[in-house]
Amino acid sequence: MTDSFLRQRRNVFVVSSILLALCLGGVDLQELSFAGMKFSAFKKPEVFLIGVWVAFAYFSYRYLVYSLECSPEDLKRTLVRELERAVNPRIERLVRRQYSNPNEACLFSYAFVRRDRRIYRGQALLPMGNDPTKNELKTIEMLIPIWSTLPWEIWGVLRFTFFTPAISEHLLPFAIAAGTLTYCGFLATWAGSFRALAA
Repeated sequence: MTDSFLRQRRNVFVVSSILLALCLGGVDLQELSFAGMKFSAFKKPEVFLIGVWVAFAYFSYRYLVYSLECSPEDLKRTLVRELERAVNPRIERLVRRQYSNPNEACLFSYAFVRRDRRIYRGQALLPMGNDPTKNELKTIEMLIPIWSTLPWEIWGVLRFTFFTPAISEHLLPFAIAAGTLTYCGFLATWAGSFRALAA
């Protein structure tokens, strides 16, 4: 991740935290204290709240723009890696069950099997003709049914979701921003909700 992406991510967390603190704390903006000075009797305290919402919208938009540039490829690469880690050993076991001498140089790759419509393509030492003592390297194709790898695919997705930083780095800020917008903007009854600001 770039420094700019990290900065936008941090800004979303900060402004969401401010909104949540104002909302959950039921902050009364009739009097504001800043740097030891008190500003009381605000004629329009809602202007401050509108400013916080504008900052929230701006930082969320900036994060979205940076995220669309950085996130999809990083998320895809991480997901493929975790699926390969989880499913490749299963594919190897399935191939070895049917062919006792597969070519070790061939990849037991989940990505390749998915690309080839669930067909494993590799090589194995097979008997040559009618002579069982002589073997030759032949190309093999083997169907890998979805049910035979599905539990391992699910495990790969769970690993991606809970045991990699991909979700917390890329998707968690969206979830926090969406939660903040929904709760503080629409559900909560406080002075900064959209209903209260529109009144």
